[in-house]
Amino acid sequence: PEPGVIFSGVGGNPSLTPYVSDNLDLSYEVTRRGTGYSLAMFHKTVRDFIQSVEAPEVLTFETQNGPPVQATVLMARPRNLGRARIEGLELGVHRRFNRLFGVWANATWTHSRVDGRRLTGVSDWAWSVSPYLERGPLTLNASWSWRSAFRSEADMQGGGVSDFTIG
Repeated sequence: PEPGVIFSGVGGNPSLTPYVSDNLDLSYEVTRRGTGYSLAMFHKTVRDFIQSVEAPEVLTFETQNGPPVQATVLMARPRNLGRARIEGLELGVHRRFNRLFGVWANATWTHSRVDGRRLTGVSDWAWSVSPYLERGPLTLNASWSWRSAFRSEADMQGGGVSDFTIG
């Protein structure tokens, strides 16, 4: 390698420990004829949370002709990051308007952090609305769902792991 060139790579980690979570959920529900409401609060503490982390490593490479070569490689590997916290609120509503038509809807707010950063794949806000038509044994249902921006990671074809936001 030329001086100043840093390679990147993706690897595993045989030293990972499985993560374990403690969960607390508290919910309140009201069901009446044709109408229902629910409110839920949740809290999760995840020990040994696993996430991909990039760090420079000195790796040794075999060569066809000559001695092995050492190079610094920016390696992305899954690591245990410690304690993650996830907490939030969820509101759900079900309303039957008449014998044929009704709607289910819910909204969720989530606050998730590990080492001061948002967890990958977790949105702060999400909602869905599902109107339905029901007649006898047949039901026709449509659903619209949305979620706010969230962090994600991907291996960029050998160019290392890229951390980006999907919005």
